[in-house]
Amino acid sequence: MEKSIGYRINTLLEEYDMTQRELAKRIGVTEVTIGRYIKDTRQPKSDILATIAKEFNVPLEYFFNSSPRIDTGKLINTSGKMTKEEIAITNNVKDLSPKGQKLVLDFIDLIKSTDEKDRLGQVIS
Repeated sequence: MEKSIGYRINTLLEEYDMTQRELAKRIGVTEVTIGRYIKDTRQPKSDILATIAKEFNVPLEYFFNSSPRIDTGKLINTSGKMTKEEIAITNNVKDLSPKGQKLVLDFIDLIKSTDEKDRLGQVIS
């Protein structure tokens, strides 16, 4: 069953524990407007939809793909082949909610930052 844009906005609100009022304030529309998007009585203009996508850190395609989850299938290393570990990570992340996926990506950024600091420390020593 195809999920509507309103359904997906509502899902993101739930995943991020955000109210319609909070989202409205963040993107510069009224709470009533957000309610209408969710009820599918009004469709957001493309610039507003892009702003919503940016607010939740999801690609714009999230609102149009047949799956209500973010597609993580583009996580392929430069050789074009994925290791067993990369496949396991991808499969596990794909099953998470958008909020869970963002947390995983934030954690990966933290690890990369720590690794970089460790490498710089070794070069300086």
